[in-house]
Amino acid sequence: MRETVVSADPVSGPEPHEALAELRKVLSRRRLGGMSAGDLLYKAYVTVLLSLFGFYLALGLVDDAAIGASEIAWVRSHGAAWVGLLVAMAIAAGMRSGVNGGPLAVDETDFHHLLLSPVDRHVTLAAPVRRLTVAAAILGIVAGAATGELASRRLPGSATAWVGSGILAGATVTLGTIGAALLVGSFAVLRNRPYLISGASIGLVAWSVVDIVWDVQSAPMTAVGRIGIWPMSFTPWALVAPVVAVAALVAGFRRVGALSLDRMARRARLVRQVRFALADQDIRSLILLRRNLGFERPRRRPMVTLRPGRIADRFPVWHRDLASYLRWPLSRLVRVGALAVVAGLSLAGVWRGTTALGIVVAVVMYLVALEAVEPFAQEIDHPGILGTAPVVEAEILVRHLVGASVVIAVMWMLAGVVAALAGAAPILAAVSAIAALPAAVVGAAGGALSIRRIGTTPGDALMMPAEVAGPRAVYRLVWPVVLAGAGVVPVVLVRNAIDRGDPGFPVAANGAVILSLLGAVLVGWVRYRDSVAAAAAGGTSMGGA
Repeated sequence: MRETVVSADPVSGPEPHEALAELRKVLSRRRLGGMSAGDLLYKAYVTVLLSLFGFYLALGLVDDAAIGASEIAWVRSHGAAWVGLLVAMAIAAGMRSGVNGGPLAVDETDFHHLLLSPVDRHVTLAAPVRRLTVAAAILGIVAGAATGELASRRLPGSATAWVGSGILAGATVTLGTIGAALLVGSFAVLRNRPYLISGASIGLVAWSVVDIVWDVQSAPMTAVGRIGIWPMSFTPWALVAPVVAVAALVAGFRRVGALSLDRMARRARLVRQVRFALADQDIRSLILLRRNLGFERPRRRPMVTLRPGRIADRFPVWHRDLASYLRWPLSRLVRVGALAVVAGLSLAGVWRGTTALGIVVAVVMYLVALEAVEPFAQEIDHPGILGTAPVVEAEILVRHLVGASVVIAVMWMLAGVVAALAGAAPILAAVSAIAALPAAVVGAAGGALSIRRIGTTPGDALMMPAEVAGPRAVYRLVWPVVLAGAGVVPVVLVRNAIDRGDPGFPVAANGAVILSLLGAVLVGWVRYRDSVAAAAAGGTSMGGA
């Protein structure tokens, strides 16, 4: 009997990229929960309307009076270099992100089911890169427009010109950052040698510092700064900056398929944990996850070896704090220093009358405080070790705030020096020095309260109505930031006193006294809050932790 062989053509179906596009459409519809286009547009309309309302409400804090002729001349001569320094920091952060598997944060399911499939990797990653690019462009446009609007209120030139130049500069920075991250991450010779990228990042920032110190305009990032001050001094050669940023983005997009899968998988896992920590408002977990994203590890050997002796025996907590700070890696030192520079530039703007920049100072110094309270947080991470010692836990935690206050005070003084170099009156550096330690105590207490959820339990929010739980969550996030920026208050008070013709140093001293009283109250809160809560619940005595 003759065997019959049946042959058939393969079942026809869509191309892999077409199937991928259809799959993403289905996932998008499920993610939106069947929401109609009208509902989406309405939500977008409400969000934009509330954002504009909040922005123009914040503009009410800005003095509309134009700055003096000497300050205008300083901005025209030195403003581009200072803006270029900030741009260099942003590009350096993008390059570091490329080494660590960024800038994409692909979902873990997409990684397993799409990136490991036979579909071309470039096709799979094209859509996430486009979404990231659009988001970065929107962020740059919004930030640039807001900055241009603020500048138009104090500097000569039309509001339209300032907003337009701000939009172009902001989009250049964000797109250039994404392009730099994609390029670095797509070349194995670069991502496998992080020391090369670290050296290039430091060199890029140092080049901008040279422009500031020697009053030249040679650094490439200074071109973006020239775009930012176009309404005062138009220089057509600065158009090279957006061209280079777009070229880097296009080149990075074309090489997106060469990104490291291993590092993308690791980043996907950590980003998922970051989202969970954000939802739970767990600041400590966010800090640790961010360090893991950046492959940040303490030094194996401290910068200076501390030998045991009488000081270590008499002040063991402070000795422990110093040992922790001496093991900070170079990346953390650079990051904290960069934050101090940003705070100093914002303080200079506050001194000139743009009080709204105090918000930037508060946010930046809050980030510094979170780094400075690291020994405090490490005690919280290992409660079993401290709990077995014959000491009162809360007293040990309060002693850790001394070292954190010293670090934050140094950063406040550095910010004051940067503000003075950025064209503010020299008295600003003196005011920052006077108020540095009291403001640092307040900021350290705010960082400690943010790290440690004192007197609360995870189930508390479940027992509250939504009308109470929502504002309470916002309060818990905003209050430590406000405390971290308390050092801005003496600067504003002294500025107003000098404008009235009054001496500034007595006002600075009074502001420092007020901050000292606030710091004492906050330190007492950290010390006794748990004891008060336990006593109110019928627990232990007031002296315990």
